[in-house]
Amino acid sequence: MAPTFERQAIYQGESVTPTAFCAGGFDLSMFSTRSPAKSTVNEDAAGYAVTSDETHVLVVADGVGGSPSGEDAARFAVDQILARVEEASGRDTAVREQILRGLDEANLATLSLEVGAASTVVCATIRSGQLRCYHVGDSKAFVIGPQGQIRYETLSHSPTGYLIRAGLLDEDGARCHEGTHVVSNVVGSKLMTIEIGRKFELSARDTVLVATDGLTDNLSTKEIAEIVHKRSVADAALELAERTRARMSDTDASQSDELRKSTHPDDLTFILSRATADNVIR
Repeated sequence: MAPTFERQAIYQGESVTPTAFCAGGFDLSMFSTRSPAKSTVNEDAAGYAVTSDETHVLVVADGVGGSPSGEDAARFAVDQILARVEEASGRDTAVREQILRGLDEANLATLSLEVGAASTVVCATIRSGQLRCYHVGDSKAFVIGPQGQIRYETLSHSPTGYLIRAGLLDEDGARCHEGTHVVSNVVGSKLMTIEIGRKFELSARDTVLVATDGLTDNLSTKEIAEIVHKRSVADAALELAERTRARMSDTDASQSDELRKSTHPDDLTFILSRATADNVIR
C-alpha cells in the first residue's frame, strides 16, 4: 500500500466553533478566529498533519500585529512546515530535519517580502509516545496531565518569558508588565533562531496544546489546565474558545477587576490533541 499523508490547515480563520476530528488514533480539535476588537483579517494560521510513519505534526503561527503582511508570514510558516513534512512522509528523511528546513524557508520567504512582516510559530510532533517541540517567539506548547498538572511548557522568547524562567517574575506579573507583548525572536528576522525542545515522554491521557498568545494572554495557565483536563478534547476546545472570546469581549462575568485590566483582545488560534481511549499511550 502506498504511504499516506493527511493534513488540515486554517488560514485567516473565522471559526465560530472548533473543528473536532480523529486522526491516527488521536482526538483533535482546531480553532482559529480573529480578534473581536478588529475588522481586519485574522493574522494567525494553523495546521495539522499525520505522516505515513504515524508522526503527528501540530503547528500554529501568529502573524505579528502592527507589521505589514503578518498573515502572509504566518501562512508561510504553516505551509512550509507541512510541505516539508509531507515530502518526508514515507521516506527515510527525518521529520526533524524537514521542520527545520521548513522554518528556514518560511523565514526567507517572509524576508523576501521586504515589508517588515513577521510571525511567531510553535510546532509539536508526537510519535511513539514522545513529544518534541520547535518554536520561534511566544506561541506556546503545553502538555497537560489528566489531573490538570502542567507537565511541559515551552519558554516564550520575550523579555517577560526570560524573566519568568529566571524566577524574577510570575505569570500574574507578566500580564501587567510593560514588555508583555514584546517578542525577541520571530520568523522574518535575519537573526531568527529555532529552539528545539528535548524529547518528552507522554503519559496516558496527556493532552497536547499548541496555541498563539491570543489564548495565553487572556487565560492563565491554571485556567487552561483546569478546562482541558476535565473535558473531552472537543468540549475542552469549545470551552477554551468561548471563555477566551468572552474575556476579550469583556463579557466574562466571572473575571475579576484585576483580570479585566490584563485582558488583551487578539486573534485566537489553538490545536488540542489527546490519544483516543483505545490508543492510550502506555
